[in-house]
Amino acid sequence: MKPFVSIIVPCRNESKYIWPCLASLLENDYPKDRVEIIVVDGMSDDGTWEKLQCFARIYPNIGLISNADKQKYKGLNLALDIAKGDRFMVCDAHASYPGDYISKLAEHDADNVGAVQAEMPVNKGFIANAVVLARTWAFGLLRGN
Repeated sequence: MKPFVSIIVPCRNESKYIWPCLASLLENDYPKDRVEIIVVDGMSDDGTWEKLQCFARIYPNIGLISNADKQKYKGLNLALDIAKGDRFMVCDAHASYPGDYISKLAEHDADNVGAVQAEMPVNKGFIANAVVLARTWAFGLLRGN
């Protein structure tokens, strides 16, 4: 039997991104009865909470927690207190995930697993594009030992 996976998504004011994020997690190829998604909202005031409530009404495997402290790591601890998983994943609310993301990561017996991420600017502005270039250019990725 595949391991039960708890996906924790901390967020705050992610109204623009939470819908595609959760949709991509729900559309993954991992068995739906082996996944729970716990979204920890840090007191959003941009409509994120209302969107989350819509998702939670439709999908029984989505749980919501309100994080009054608004601090990411306190929110993660709140979620871990109720998570039922054999494996745990923390997903960024500002991202969308490929269809095999959960199955690829859940198959590893590891403490910390990541994946390749595609950098995309948040807008077409000069600064946003410069940040993406700096983060993806080979020279910017060189690290000393």
